[in-house]
Amino acid sequence: MPASVLPNTSRSQHEQGSAVTISGLTFVDLPLEIREIIWRFALPEPRVLNVLVWVSAGLKMQLLNRSDLKMTLAHVCFEARRIVKESGYVLAFRDEDEPNDPGVWFHPRKDRIERTIWGPGDWNMGA
Repeated sequence: MPASVLPNTSRSQHEQGSAVTISGLTFVDLPLEIREIIWRFALPEPRVLNVLVWVSAGLKMQLLNRSDLKMTLAHVCFEARRIVKESGYVLAFRDEDEPNDPGVWFHPRKDRIERTIWGPGDWNMGA
């Protein structure tokens, strides 16, 4: 919508990317039910997690593309994070080599894991 037809906004506010308000209404002024609907629409579509699985003393799994799985929505605010959790996402696949790594948000019923399995002696085959 062009800035000239937005009520109670000036063109310079709109062009600078500042929050646009209509009659003083902001996102937090919306009823909780409406905000929750918006948060749910912002959840990601089902994703594919590519993991490397190898057998050693136990079965180990490592995500190959962690950066593609970051869910910014879970870090917006407490309300958005609550919706992420209530929708079935859990923190999983923590990198054991990184003590501060919380893992990535994973939905066991929506997201799909594609894996490559390596045997005990296969790990160093590419070296």
